[in-house]
Amino acid sequence: MTAIPVPQPEPPQLLRQLYAGKVQISVYVPDMNDLAWNTLNRLMAGRLGPSPGNEWDIAQLAFALFRYPRQTGQELPLVGAVYVNPRYTIWAPGATKEWLIQVDKARRSWLAELKETATGFGSRFKHALKQPDVQRNGASRRELKAAKAVIRQLAATGVMLIDGKHIHPNQWPHIDDLPPEQDELVGQVFGRLTILTILPHARCRCQCRCGQIKIIRRQHILSGRTRSCGCLHAEMQKRRASRVQPVS
Repeated sequence: MTAIPVPQPEPPQLLRQLYAGKVQISVYVPDMNDLAWNTLNRLMAGRLGPSPGNEWDIAQLAFALFRYPRQTGQELPLVGAVYVNPRYTIWAPGATKEWLIQVDKARRSWLAELKETATGFGSRFKHALKQPDVQRNGASRRELKAAKAVIRQLAATGVMLIDGKHIHPNQWPHIDDLPPEQDELVGQVFGRLTILTILPHARCRCQCRCGQIKIIRRQHILSGRTRSCGCLHAEMQKRRASRVQPVS
């Protein structure tokens, strides 16, 4: 008996990959005929195979992956922060301020693209995004509402995972809610200054070797323009004064 070949899923079409610091930004070519499956399959690195072609089945699989991934036999990205929509994938080692900025840009860009597409395809396309045509015999109104919400998330809003946990759009972190980032300069010594904390507006809180605490511009520290709280300059002035002999 001749084995029937199983069609292999096509890998997502990657247009380009960019980096903003530690944030990786990947731009893809979305399949406008199956936006929800685009997002879900790419989130799983293309391992899900061909689309079931039914939004109810896509929604149920998404529920299972987000809530009970072990039962599905699939593994979600367990490390780092990931945001995926049909056009963009934004990844970073953690949910940092820079990552959230790029997530917001990707979300806004995709929604703007959808708005233009809706204008080109007519009102039916726009209505399909707001109210997906999810149908299932025997499903309750609550189940249908939940399925429509997850399809909207996959097709339009995007999906966010932080350390393998799915974050509902209503609970997405805000930039102001993040703890201050631990800068790599903290603890380093420049001249007589030890950097204690990084402050807004490119300033650093430093402790001088003499014990004085002072806030100094980051650029002045890195360039070597400022090497102490002022005690070094005072010492040099005293040395110069002691070398000057009084004129008799």
